[in-house]
Amino acid sequence: MKKDIEALLRFKAEAVERLASCLLIENNEAEKLVQLLEVQDIIQIEAPEYTDTPAEVLMKSSQLRRDGLGMVSYKAGNIIVNTCSDWRELMGTVAGAIGLKSVIDSRNPLLLVAGIITWLLSFSNLIEYKISENSTAIILALQQHNEYKAYAAAEQQCMREANEILSKHGYKEMDSNEFCKEIDCLCKIKCIGLSEGQVKLIERVRFSY
Repeated sequence: MKKDIEALLRFKAEAVERLASCLLIENNEAEKLVQLLEVQDIIQIEAPEYTDTPAEVLMKSSQLRRDGLGMVSYKAGNIIVNTCSDWRELMGTVAGAIGLKSVIDSRNPLLLVAGIITWLLSFSNLIEYKISENSTAIILALQQHNEYKAYAAAEQQCMREANEILSKHGYKEMDSNEFCKEIDCLCKIKCIGLSEGQVKLIERVRFSY
């Protein structure tokens, strides 16, 4: 199926501008960061595809746009996030590779990870959700459970380990109510799943643009 490369390039240009604004960095730094995230398989940005889906279906899902010749149907492009990658290790690489300044550096991965996930959410219908440092600590805590690629832990263990990460980076620890609120948010944006008291990372989270 034919890929819409022009749409992909336009999207990447917009993505760079949004990331620069989100992290308070220059556009050239944001561009390098996007490239690094792709090379490290943290994110994949896929081009939209033209499709032969019937027009009446497309009209219902708003997957119809106008070009120079009339109406063209297409499938939305996707951004796929690999939540199980070692974000903490990556942050040190990022800081060294593009020379990130200010408070976002390898010593405080929470702000950078939270900023990147919030940036990704800005392209979806989940824009009302802002990833906090607390949610980021939960993700980083679950990443520690990589034996057999399970990436899961009991709720109380997850809260304890997330609080250890928060404390290490100078943040206030979560109480049970705050933890439950963050878990609810992460479930709604499909970053984690919760079943029978077990919190589990969803490895590949997909957003459309």
